[in-house]
Amino acid sequence: MWDLETGKEKTTLVGHEGPVDKIVITPNGKYVLSTSSSAFENLENSLHEIPGDNTIKVWDLEKGEEMATLRGHEKVFSIAVTPNGKYAVSGSHDGTLKVWDLEKWREIRSLRAHSKSITAFAITSDGKLVVLGSLDGNLEVWNLETGEEKAAFKEHSEPITEIVITPDGKRAVSGSSDNTLKVWDLEKMEELTTLISHSNSVSKIAITPSGKYAISGSSDNTLKVWDLKKLDEETISTGHSKSVNKIVITPDGKLAVSSSYDGTLKVWDLKTKEEKVTLKGHSGPVTDFVITPDGKRIISGSSDKTLRVWDLKKGNMTLKGHKREVTSVAITSDGKYAISGSFDRTIKVWDLENGKIKVTLEGHKNYISTISIIPNKNCIVSSSHDETLKVWDLDRGIDTITLIGHSGSVSSVAITPDGKSIVSASGDGTHKIWSLENREEIATLEGHKSAPSTIVITPDGKYAVSASYDRTIKILDLKKQIVKTSLRGHTDSATLVAVTSNSRYVVSASRDNTLRVWDLESSSEVSCFTGDVPFTAFDILKDENIIVVGDSLGKVYFFHLHIPCKNNFYF
Repeated sequence: MWDLETGKEKTTLVGHEGPVDKIVITPNGKYVLSTSSSAFENLENSLHEIPGDNTIKVWDLEKGEEMATLRGHEKVFSIAVTPNGKYAVSGSHDGTLKVWDLEKWREIRSLRAHSKSITAFAITSDGKLVVLGSLDGNLEVWNLETGEEKAAFKEHSEPITEIVITPDGKRAVSGSSDNTLKVWDLEKMEELTTLISHSNSVSKIAITPSGKYAISGSSDNTLKVWDLKKLDEETISTGHSKSVNKIVITPDGKLAVSSSYDGTLKVWDLKTKEEKVTLKGHSGPVTDFVITPDGKRIISGSSDKTLRVWDLKKGNMTLKGHKREVTSVAITSDGKYAISGSFDRTIKVWDLENGKIKVTLEGHKNYISTISIIPNKNCIVSSSHDETLKVWDLDRGIDTITLIGHSGSVSSVAITPDGKSIVSASGDGTHKIWSLENREEIATLEGHKSAPSTIVITPDGKYAVSASYDRTIKILDLKKQIVKTSLRGHTDSATLVAVTSNSRYVVSASRDNTLRVWDLESSSEVSCFTGDVPFTAFDILKDENIIVVGDSLGKVYFFHLHIPCKNNFYF
């Protein structure tokens, strides 16, 4: 502790058994709290870890004495004190947020996040709410007084790096490794907008005392100033008002449907390239949707906990039953049943004739990531953040197989056209090939240096193609069970991938604002289009090489792809 008037050291507080990395002073200036976690030291051109003691210590500034040692975290990374000075809140990479009573020096509450690792948090000015971000991009809002979770969002596609709250406590601003900032309304518990301009990870955010401006710093070596007040102004633009998150072309190839975080779906005419209708009804972002095999109905899921069945001729229907946000939607091959997964850890099978729940499937220990239909069987495969996959028999309403092997959340799943094998991608950086017939793992394929973002299988069933946050596209030979090749060219995270109907070309999108086309035979890039912002969704029209693309600003584009010439996308 230093005397700022004399510039002299006043006292040294000794007690931690590891590096001290965070310090916070109580509002009355009486106490200081410190944390200790691992640090790294460069010795002889090699990084060596110095273990922290993973404790929080409370010191009396007047006496220069340690008052208490607070234990409970596996790895504490941050500490804050509520404005009234009564409580301290600590976050940890073990996935917990702990609330400590600073009068009795004890833990009074522990909040368990959905992710294994909390990366950022902030407390509202009244001390009632805490907003936390996690390694998997989740943002959660909790009531510190009751320990009740108020809201959860999966909007950022990469880890949340920073969270700040406006002085009036009405809005939160989050920054992420996905290069974006998002503004959240803490009264309505909804996303207001996404701020896009940085070309690299957002590292720090500050808000002016008036709450009018946010200033963000980034690994792109820039600072940007954002006017938060202008977010209230209504703007009209072609397409969606927020990022497009999915595009699907109807089976007859005449229409495309797009969904967005603005809570709407739009139907587009592929011949005229014009919007036909906007489907409004969800009170939260659309998280997933499917089109029935006959192309007549759309089933969408949302963070508002509901599904909606959209039928332009017969009218719409709302399906209610989930207790948390819907994360994934699928449709059976006969079009009779919709299947939904949710943050509530359940899977529900819905009868589309009467809108009733046929069966609720329970068994996963964390939220559902994806649901896939197994061809030619009345079975589905679900993946979860509990690191497992489950195969469910829809006739009997039970899980028949649980596939265990990943050490991270399972983020994407693809099934071979013959329905005999599953390929899964996980946050542990690996792909696994599973045999449905033998009910076992066939192979584990490594190669990505970071988590895969999505995986698809070529229509001929020979290869699996995965995109990753490590900027590469991997081609997996499913017969030989090896990584055939890596496609390199993206300069930022590869987020989307698809394969043309002839199994010849791969199309990928990235945070580097590009859409690239690759030749599977030669493993070379044959075409590239660069946009103003990242492309966030696309689908390919079979046999006609038309690509419908959505971007992070909500715009929808129609490209005609002519191969093999370079730079040959046309509107």
